Amino acid sequence: MEECLNEYSETAEDCLKLLRELVNDIKAHHKRCFVVKTAGTAVSISGSAVAIGCIIATPFTGGVSLFALAGFGAATAATGAATNAGTDVVDGIWTTKYCAKLAEIDIRRKCVAKRLVHYLNQIEAEDGRIFRKNGNEKDALIDAFDLFVRTNLKLPRQQ
Repeated sequence: MEECLNEYSETAEDCLKLLRELVNDIKAHHKRCFVVKTAGTAVSISGSAVAIGCIIATPFTGGVSLFALAGFGAATAATGAATNAGTDVVDGIWTTKYCAKLAEIDIRRKCVAKRLVHYLNQIEAEDGRIFRKNGNEKDALIDAFDLFVRTNLKLPRQQ
C-alpha cells in the first residue's frame, strides 16, 4: 500500500505540474488569438471605412475613387474578416488538442486512484468484518488498517 500511496502522491504532483503548464499554454494561446482577432477587426473596419469613403467621394472624383480605392477597401475588409475566421478555426484546433491533453492527465490520475481505492475498499471490508466481531468501530478500523499494513498486501501494477 505504501508503494501505491507514493505512486498516487507522485502522480498527483505530476498531474498538477502538467495542469499548470497546460493553463499557461492556454492563457498564452488565448492572448495570441485576442491580438490576432483585434488586428483582424481593425483591418476589417479600416477597409470598410476606405470603401465607404470611396463611395461617398465618387461624385467629387468623377467616379475614379469608386474604381481605384473601393476595391482596395473591400479587399482589406475581406482580409480582416478572413483573419478573424482563420483565427477561430485555429482556436478550435488548439482547443481540441488542449482537451486531449487534459483527458490524458485525467486518465493517469484515475489509473492510480483506482488502485488506491481498491486498497481502501479492502481495509473497509476488513474493518466491517472486525466490527461485526468486536462491536467497536474505532478499534475495528485501527485493527483492520494494522492488519493490512502488517500483511503488506500488494496489488499488481497496472499500466
